[in-house]
Order: sequence, then structure tokens, then C-alpha cells
Amino acid sequence: CEECELKYGNTESELFTRCDCCNTRIYTEEAYCVEDSLVCRECFKTETVECEFCCERVWKDNIIYKERMNKYICKYCFEEYDGEDE
Repeated sequence: CEECELKYGNTESELFTRCDCCNTRIYTEEAYCVEDSLVCRECFKTETVECEFCCERVWKDNIIYKERMNKYICKYCFEEYDGEDE
């Protein structure tokens, strides 16, 4: 059954994927996209944050506190806009 396949299965199917963070098997339609990775709800909530500049969700490792802006911004925005607020 579909429920058993989700919990115990490992067959290839468009219905299921694995979280790129914790490897939990999840429904593909319930996965969250973070920096080209598919993650489960729990990892989305605990391992990612929103950039206060571009509003994109990124891994916690990719966020930087920009003191002059008083904001947490992703490393991509930091690299692109570094120095513009000085």
C-alpha cells in the first residue's frame, strides 16, 4: 500500500522522494525546495532560514548577519550587495 511504501519502501517513484537533509522518505508534493534541494517539513523548519533581503529560504550555514543593515542575509545577497550600504 502507499502508506507502507512511504514508510518502508525504496522503489523509484514520482510520488516519493528523500529529504536531502535527513534522508527521510516523503511525498514529493509535500517537499520544500531550498537551494535546489528537496527537504521535509521538519528540516525546512529547523535547518533553514529566510534571507531578510531577498526573502529566499537558505540553509542556516548560508546566512550572514549584516550589522550595518541590521539584517540576516544570505551569502548570495551578501556577495552581490556587500559595500552598497557603506
